[in-house]
Amino acid sequence: QDGKNVYRLGWMFVLLMYSGMRAGEVCALTWDDIDFSERTINVRKNAVEVREKDENGESHYVLKTQNSTKTRSGTRIIPMTEKAYLALSELQKITGDCEYIVSSSKGQRIRPSRIDRSFHLILDAIGLKRVGVHTLRHTFATMLFHNGCDIKVVSELLGHSNTKITENIYIHVIQEQKVKAIQSIDKFSD
Repeated sequence: QDGKNVYRLGWMFVLLMYSGMRAGEVCALTWDDIDFSERTINVRKNAVEVREKDENGESHYVLKTQNSTKTRSGTRIIPMTEKAYLALSELQKITGDCEYIVSSSKGQRIRPSRIDRSFHLILDAIGLKRVGVHTLRHTFATMLFHNGCDIKVVSELLGHSNTKITENIYIHVIQEQKVKAIQSIDKFSD
């Protein structure tokens, strides 16, 4: 809106879309996980919301950082795209004094569920159908496939434990790529 950020952490959604990270991974990301000179993101932790009881026996969700990712292969180094680099540079202007990249205006960590709610508010504001923030991860993978990226590389960038998982999730995109490949051979032989 007039070149001003409407959503304080709007760049976080750009980062999610151009890195393929999960919401929990971006919530656990600290500035020491970012290497601007090498243009890499070191994904090695995951933020989770755990239900715990307090001293009164009341149940509450508590945000915890696991010193591991969702899967063993989730620990990875992601090379930054230009847009991920820009998003991180902009986020650094906003949260650079905080430990965590995704922090509130008071410097507190943001929960993965809050990211999804914020994404819904943005979609509502611009009149788009509500989808989960995980859709940005799928968009990242789909862009890679459409650019001819090998399934093994896509799988590694997403942190999947094997290519079968990637194949099962993106079978429709892979099938489209096969059809295009065959059609390009037909054009070549004409």
